[in-house]
Amino acid sequence: MKNAMIEMALATTMSCVALSLFASSPIGTQGLVSFTYGGKSEFVCDKPISEKDLPGGKGWTSKVYEYATPDKKLGVRVTWKFYSDFDAAEYVPELYALGNEKTRPVSQLASFDFSRDDGTKSRNNAHTVRVRSLVGDTCNIEMFTPQTRYIERNWVGYGALGRSSDGAREWPSFDHPSTNELFFAKQYPWFWVTPGQPGNMPYLCFDFPEGDGLDIAIGWSGTWRCECLKFGSLFRARAGLGKTNFRVLPGETLRAPSIVMFRRPKGTTPREMRTVKHRFMLDMKSPRDSKGELIAPVMPNTFFGGMWTDEMMMGLIEWNTKNGLPFDAFWADAGWYGNDPKKNPNSWSGWGDEVGTWTANRVIHPDGNLAKVADFAHANGAKLILWCEPERVATNTTFAALPPECLLSWDDARARSRRHYKVLNLGTEGGLNAAIGVVEDLVRDSHIDVYRQDCNTVYFNRYWDAGDEAEGPERVGVTEMKYIVGLYKFWDTVRERHPDLLIDNCASGGRRIDIELNSRSHVYCLSDFFINHRHEDQIIASQNATLNTLDIQPFQASKSAAADPGDDYAFFSAMRASIDFSPTFYGYKHDKRDGIPEKDMAWFKKMFGVANRMRPYYLGDFYPQTEPTGLDRDVWCAYQMHRPDLNSGFVLAFRRNECPTDTLVPSLGGLKDDVAYALTSWDGTNLGTFKGSELRTRPIKVAEKRGFAMFFYSPTKH
Repeated sequence: MKNAMIEMALATTMSCVALSLFASSPIGTQGLVSFTYGGKSEFVCDKPISEKDLPGGKGWTSKVYEYATPDKKLGVRVTWKFYSDFDAAEYVPELYALGNEKTRPVSQLASFDFSRDDGTKSRNNAHTVRVRSLVGDTCNIEMFTPQTRYIERNWVGYGALGRSSDGAREWPSFDHPSTNELFFAKQYPWFWVTPGQPGNMPYLCFDFPEGDGLDIAIGWSGTWRCECLKFGSLFRARAGLGKTNFRVLPGETLRAPSIVMFRRPKGTTPREMRTVKHRFMLDMKSPRDSKGELIAPVMPNTFFGGMWTDEMMMGLIEWNTKNGLPFDAFWADAGWYGNDPKKNPNSWSGWGDEVGTWTANRVIHPDGNLAKVADFAHANGAKLILWCEPERVATNTTFAALPPECLLSWDDARARSRRHYKVLNLGTEGGLNAAIGVVEDLVRDSHIDVYRQDCNTVYFNRYWDAGDEAEGPERVGVTEMKYIVGLYKFWDTVRERHPDLLIDNCASGGRRIDIELNSRSHVYCLSDFFINHRHEDQIIASQNATLNTLDIQPFQASKSAAADPGDDYAFFSAMRASIDFSPTFYGYKHDKRDGIPEKDMAWFKKMFGVANRMRPYYLGDFYPQTEPTGLDRDVWCAYQMHRPDLNSGFVLAFRRNECPTDTLVPSLGGLKDDVAYALTSWDGTNLGTFKGSELRTRPIKVAEKRGFAMFFYSPTKH
């Protein structure tokens, strides 16, 4: 595939990608990295002082550009990747001191500063730019729903606070605990946010009036903002950290958010672009093992919490094997650690009181580790997933005794009146090494296969602000930058030392989902909203999460908790690249290793068998068959997964409970016109044989509301 970005790199400097990104359309003259320097003038990275080719890799080349401020005190390094099989490019900005003096203040740092002029002469005739986004994880039915805004002569902001995809729109007021406030507006006046707007996923799509577009992923796992302004014919978008006002010290390098850009050419629809981005994520941004192969998602069974004894855990693994269920992982969640001498394996309580002591509780694990459980799982063909939360530190734990510089804290009356946590400062060498040491110990002593990292810290910015204040004046933003870079170094070090170890990314569900962490992990709990049974709202939210985010995170899972036994519609609504099962929700008793009614058990075996058949196809291509869905219940929600190497796949289509039409006309992808495909319903019913040219748009009919169609297709054998 021709890469327009590589071609333009030969004709112009990479700092001016914005100038050449759309050769057929007028573009503004901004560079892609900018900031205010010395409190007065704007500095734009558009005139490099040097450039150098760097070693590339499979499917990409690299180049680095260096810039310097007029006073020769501050240097900016922008390292690019260009992808040969995709019309995509990526870059990472870094700021560093050029001499032995600290620099002048840097503020309003934007990793992405893009402008485009549509060429209209009159402000009144200006064309509209459409911006598409998704709501972050709100832990309610609103999460991951699409937002569309039209920028004509207005100003719109996007962002997330503390965690990159946290959809929370407001938090209890710091000044008045009994009320709520729109925290963004008070904390970040420069990165203004629309009042009442929830936090967003760090992925934005700009559709231009000329018919082309630009999709971006903001690579940052903390606070980020993007402001979009249209004035007359000029559209401008700036994205970066929440707030910055810092001097760079001698010998210091500070990294800003990375940016991945996807060019959508004229003639390619936004829906088609999602297929391209999904393939990009699979090929370029998903974890691989020591052999360079994609790490396929596991399908775990689990229980509510992680406080069970060795024998109780092994009992559930044995139950899984005896019943012939296809789960290939056992998931032990929070509660397995600490020194509580009265640990109750039948009560999932107090699990947050001992975060910071990451050795197994000897009351429930007498050996001081989970090796016995892991080895038993391995003997039964399963992996061990173990939950951990190293960033949060409770009082009187092992990490609480670390040197003060390794911990972040902030003082607040409400925090003092309740359980107060500190945060392990991953931006320090001591904090980083402590976190790495936790995983090293778990791999060595507990033989874990999947390291599940949670992050339940809400007021991250308060901790980072306190760290900035401790560093001295004009250091706003530095603690967060060092912290987030430390998080990446933490995971990269773990993966380098243990390349077959998989990381499962969790942050109170899906509140830290961004392209940086997605490239290093899977997500097996996309939201805590899926933990408990929430009936129809949960079913709609499950459908939305799958259809709307598969191109962002291909390897994700959900819980089957939405499905009552016998509710096929609910079960398939929860299905993604994986699905996990908590049999304790349905009557399993650990002392009997039984308890689920026989009829229900037969249904679970049937459904998880189908789920296991679907799983390999999530390694293939994703073709949305409807536009992203929201809260409306009178629509269809449908998608296709297709394996090009097998020329086969499946289609899953939901007719929601108020949808008036019984027919959906698809536009299936990847099919070969002259090949005959045999169709089989999920329950084994033969649906006939059709040529690819016919199957591509063959109407899908569902007679009843709140119904679905799910079928597999494969080439006929001659």
